[in-house]
Amino acid sequence: MRIWGIGFDLSSQPNPDGNLYIESALKVCSGQFNIGLFRQGNLYPYFLSICFSILFIAESLLGIIKTPSDFLILNYIASPSNLLLYTRVISAILGTGVVYLTYLAGKRIFQPSVGIIASFFVAFSYIHVQQSHYEKEDMLTGLLIMVAFLFCIAIIQMHKPSLRNFVLCGIFIGLAIASKYLAWVGIFMFLVACLFHKSSAIPRKYIFLGLFSVPVGFLIAEPFALLNFGKFSADISSMSGVRELGLDRHGMPRGFFYITEHLKNGVGFPLEIIAIAAAVYIFFKCYRTGMILLVYPVSLIIFLSFYKAHAGYYLVAAVPFIAILASWFLNEIIKKINEKRLKNATMILCVYFIITPSFINCIRLNYLLSRPSTGEIAKEWIEDNIQSNSVILVEGVYGNIIAGGPALSRNIKSLRNELEGVQAKGGNGNLWKKRIEFIQQNKELKVYDIIKTTNLTASLIGEKDPAYIISKPVYNYDNGYRVTTAAEREEMQDLLNKRYRLIKNISPYPLMDDTPYLYLMDFNKLRMVELMVPSKEKVIQGASINIYERQKNGI
Repeated sequence: MRIWGIGFDLSSQPNPDGNLYIESALKVCSGQFNIGLFRQGNLYPYFLSICFSILFIAESLLGIIKTPSDFLILNYIASPSNLLLYTRVISAILGTGVVYLTYLAGKRIFQPSVGIIASFFVAFSYIHVQQSHYEKEDMLTGLLIMVAFLFCIAIIQMHKPSLRNFVLCGIFIGLAIASKYLAWVGIFMFLVACLFHKSSAIPRKYIFLGLFSVPVGFLIAEPFALLNFGKFSADISSMSGVRELGLDRHGMPRGFFYITEHLKNGVGFPLEIIAIAAAVYIFFKCYRTGMILLVYPVSLIIFLSFYKAHAGYYLVAAVPFIAILASWFLNEIIKKINEKRLKNATMILCVYFIITPSFINCIRLNYLLSRPSTGEIAKEWIEDNIQSNSVILVEGVYGNIIAGGPALSRNIKSLRNELEGVQAKGGNGNLWKKRIEFIQQNKELKVYDIIKTTNLTASLIGEKDPAYIISKPVYNYDNGYRVTTAAEREEMQDLLNKRYRLIKNISPYPLMDDTPYLYLMDFNKLRMVELMVPSKEKVIQGASINIYERQKNGI
């Protein structure tokens, strides 16, 4: 489930977060340990740098490469898809690891059958399968939280408190926070575990040392948060100005929207209902052992209710807790059946019924990801029909990444302009220097003078007057996710229609608001993916891409 479709859209490098992490990991490999970006945790790129080092050693031993420069050129400059695919496989492995840790947690807190069923639920949870495909930090965060939770279980169940469990629990929560800041709610999980410990009294120093271990774990993974505290605090403060992003809530409170939309689609409606029923049962029965499972998901949803950006993948680390809750409650109900064969048959039927909606969505997503992308098709068409070194203004850029659009090779002029921008911001630009060197040595490559912009505007078109324009709106302008206003967009489109002519349109099927692996994914549109129809060759993933050519007699 986590490998099928993992090679999606490799030539377009579609995920801006993924490319940011990969390039940050390459910085670390080159000796630049201070990544310099603290808007999200940096443990993941540090972790990737270790994985890249292992790949470097393996390729060196096999005689494929000789120097670090060879590694960079082979795996990211000549063929960026190499590191992209390698990183996705790592995510798939981490996601599978979370499935196993879910089994262990269910087994230790309840019994083996609960662990088996819970791991089955996680294995086929749509949101977990989805994020296991991507080069993002969520699988690493989820794995670290589950390790911390195993220590929480040990704290609860041991008759004699062990300082080791308290310290290690704190360290792993700190590591998880360094991977994704949202994991800070894991601190509540630790405190509740201390409260529910079987012994009548826990030495206060154990609790204090456990809490002290959280920042220790964080700083082990994120030392420059302290060494470069000014930049760290500035980046954290800037997150308060995040835009309202995500699916259209139609005025619904964020917390309620997470429950009725993101959670429902992320794990499947039947599993969500059983988990909620389990939570109500545990609450009224004051079942302490079960309550520890509620702490992380409830704390997370409460916090996300106040965070402007909302996305289903924020819930990924909470999925194992929800799965264990549902598994335990299902097991409690069915164990009342006395006849063994009937009991087993009922359990199997119930489990299959529960996972079916999520499983079907997993199939749709994986099938969609295995299909060609609009970015790949556009890249091939441009290289076949547009002359090398042409000036192209490209819309839909996050930082340096043309997200979801055609990842065209840039010519030396374009790369030098980018290099100047990188160096102006304090970077050494080594990656761009290598790219320039590679283009100089491979003159037969199709390259273009690329001008990048997040959103097209009339003033930018008038100023640059490029030969070609690629329009690929990143946001859904109908539902209000805009960087430019509707009036500005209309003004831009009027100028575009006057000066340029549309020479190629590439649209996905089914029509998506955005690429299916970013947080603007509409689950209802995912369900439009047809699996058993003769027209399956028409299924294309990605965002709509329009290619315009400047008219010779344009106004």
